[in-house]
Amino acid sequence: MMSENLKYIKHVINESETTFFATINLTGTPECRALANNFNMGALDDKLDLYFTTSTKDPKMEQIKKNNRASVYYYLVENMQNLTLFGTAEIINDKNLKDKLWRDDFVQYYPKGREDETYGIIKFVPDSYKYYTIDGEEYNRLEGKI
Repeated sequence: MMSENLKYIKHVINESETTFFATINLTGTPECRALANNFNMGALDDKLDLYFTTSTKDPKMEQIKKNNRASVYYYLVENMQNLTLFGTAEIINDKNLKDKLWRDDFVQYYPKGREDETYGIIKFVPDSYKYYTIDGEEYNRLEGKI
């Protein structure tokens, strides 16, 4: 990936508090939901591996087990930047990584803390992207492989 494109991609990810995560549900239909982007803001390397917390009981976990293809969408309203990443999702059960990603405010979702059996992590590994921006009347689009 060209470093200039990587700069745009990282900027959008770093500035987005919320992202939209899409999987293929068990009937074969795309399903999208909002997820907090708190693990990824300011913590990206050039591989762009992304992490999200979710309940292990959430339907998206079974969806990922059946079909791990997914996409992540970011949007910056103030300057009309759009980024879609396409790739694979993986359910992470590594205790060390879960401990590293744990934040004390997660206790509202996982009352037993980092040991809560419903505390789940999804790792998303992008393999391609589409980036759009509108500057006045000019529409710019970048896309490629990661």
